Amino acid sequence: MSGQGIRAVIFDKDGVLIDTEGEYDRRRRIFFAENGIDDSAFPDFYGSNNAVIWGCVEPNDPARREELYQAFLARFEDEPIQYSRFLVPGVADTLRALKGRGLLLGLASSSPHWCIDNFLADCGLTGIFDVVLSGEEVAAPKPAPDVYLAVMEALGVEQNQVLVVEDSPIGLRAAHDSGARVCSILPPSAPDLDQSLADVHADCFGDVLSLV
Repeated sequence: MSGQGIRAVIFDKDGVLIDTEGEYDRRRRIFFAENGIDDSAFPDFYGSNNAVIWGCVEPNDPARREELYQAFLARFEDEPIQYSRFLVPGVADTLRALKGRGLLLGLASSSPHWCIDNFLADCGLTGIFDVVLSGEEVAAPKPAPDVYLAVMEALGVEQNQVLVVEDSPIGLRAAHDSGARVCSILPPSAPDLDQSLADVHADCFGDVLSLV
């Protein structure tokens, strides 16, 4: 199914370009356990941003929550993720092929911008996206459509000219509500995600080429 009229493709990061959600979850659980944080009643954080995740920690003690969050970030600096280990097969070649066809590329992630920049540098993708935005740079994070709408505005395209590639239910809701055409893709580490909001599904990353 080709995407007639598509001028831009906007990608989520975690679960789409890199399969890192499981690594993030593993690191959080270790940190929570070491600091006596009971996460058994926490909701599913898949696709969420740090504000949502850490908002569940010490809800009655913001100062303690911020202290813990800064300690967690410091650990990331001491033990950085090697993003290239988690790069989804076919990403680099597919992105370059899309650029070669004259399509605009956007990146809309719930991650902090420093995390996005580290990923791009580590995977040799710095400069390939025309617009890169973090959910922390808009009024409301996913599942609100704000970050996708902001990327579209920066790219200078209308919703009906955009294909969004997402994986998580939260991200798919954001993409759907933005008015774009939505493609789902399943990361290997999360094969059971509800992707019913997608208009079309890609079995592998390279399949995106057939949709534009």
